[in-house]
Amino acid sequence: ALSIFSLFISYFKKSGIDVKKLNAAFLSDPFVFSMRTGVTPYELETAFDEIYNVSKWTVDNKLNIKTIGVCGYEYVNAGSSSVQELGYAMASAIEYINQMLKRGLTIDEAAPKFFFTFGIGTNYFMEVAKLRAARIIWSNIIDAYKGNEESKKIFIHSKTSFYNQAKNDIYVNVLRITTEAFSAIAGGADSIYTSPFDETIGLPDEFSRRLARNAQIILREESHLNSVIDPAGGSYYVETLTAELAQKGWDLVKTIEADGGMLNAVIN
Repeated sequence: ALSIFSLFISYFKKSGIDVKKLNAAFLSDPFVFSMRTGVTPYELETAFDEIYNVSKWTVDNKLNIKTIGVCGYEYVNAGSSSVQELGYAMASAIEYINQMLKRGLTIDEAAPKFFFTFGIGTNYFMEVAKLRAARIIWSNIIDAYKGNEESKKIFIHSKTSFYNQAKNDIYVNVLRITTEAFSAIAGGADSIYTSPFDETIGLPDEFSRRLARNAQIILREESHLNSVIDPAGGSYYVETLTAELAQKGWDLVKTIEADGGMLNAVIN
């Protein structure tokens, strides 16, 4: 992301745009990239150096720009369970934190730079609980690094899953992305990507992109889901499921760490 980030910052400055007012993300997630493609464009250490350089520059210039991506979405599309998605994503985050600390950032400088992306499937209550559990696990991680309360705030981007989208009857996907978006909101996602219904057969057209956007508008403007802080809070079923996911996800993180961490897992 370093070269892309540099180009955008140069463009903004040349255009007279105040970069301090930007709310953006220029993300690198070398683990997911390497596992998806089987290769990396350069050594992982070089990738970590670039992530650090971008992050350090935004910290020094007090910019509200996320620079460290952690993508659980790819695990979902590869067939992982909610526990596995949580465990692998959070174990990756720990490795990225360690790499940033080793290069000179503090935990309270690094933590706000994280941008988590989780896939959202059709198991409604499980997806709600998964996002809520992610906040618990992240808080535990920051506690372990002795970070402050601000660092415990996790930014969650959710993306409707690709693996369960139909190819033969693509209009069914309109219903699926709507219910998936609903669960993401109920789980506390900060931002959402709703897939166009024809994404499985090619590049989405203007009509399908409009429907995907309008699904979010209806949930916000007509269902008023953005007016409730924690829609699922207080439900015995959801609270119990959240606690179970958080515990099992945390247990998986500890197992990965005991086996040498996510970096060792990716390399080997």
